[in-house]
Amino acid sequence: MIRIIVVEDNLLFRELLVSLLTRAGHHATGVSDSAGLYRELLRADADIVVLDVGLPDQNGFDIARELRAMRSTRRIGIIMVTAHDSPEERVAGISSGADIYMAKPVHPGELEAYVQRLYRRLHDGAEESGTRRWHYRKQAGQLLAPSGTALELTHTEAAFVDILARHAGKPVERRDIIALALNKNPVDYDTRRLEAMVSRLRKKLRAAYPLSQPIKVAHAVGYIFTEDITVQ
Repeated sequence: MIRIIVVEDNLLFRELLVSLLTRAGHHATGVSDSAGLYRELLRADADIVVLDVGLPDQNGFDIARELRAMRSTRRIGIIMVTAHDSPEERVAGISSGADIYMAKPVHPGELEAYVQRLYRRLHDGAEESGTRRWHYRKQAGQLLAPSGTALELTHTEAAFVDILARHAGKPVERRDIIALALNKNPVDYDTRRLEAMVSRLRKKLRAAYPLSQPIKVAHAVGYIFTEDITVQ
């Protein structure tokens, strides 16, 4: 059964798409924004995302780019659905990582054909992309870049990297980082302290290995380590 997440803020259209996909025999779930999408992806992997461009909290182009950046979702099928069908919008959609760009109204048969095509592509043995590997030395409190450069981490940075490394490729919620990694009460903790620490750490990573930035923000959820990492 193909698992599909429909991201659409229009309730009636979202329910219509979920109903069409469910009747076609798929496991379809609907959410209204990017935060709902990331929560669903935390709960279980998906094969395909049907993604509206105009969402209340984050546009579909940015979401597609984030999905392509995450190790756990970089090969997910993305069908972008929008009311705008100009050549410029189509180019923006495909450039952001969408596999298919569909204009509303959506024809049920066309949508099902795209779903089947993307699912076959996902299971045709396509090669995994990305070969960079980081190494986290827990006892030494060091993060080794793919280049071999060693970054000395503060206690807080090490705790943050540790929880992200153990969940590499999947978003880790802010409250879990605060409670489990930093051993603080999420209710009382000033999240600006976490944001400032992450900003400093990302600058360290950029200086040590400018070819990539593996720590990314999972919008409205938390943070994610997007590249391969080994914990030693």
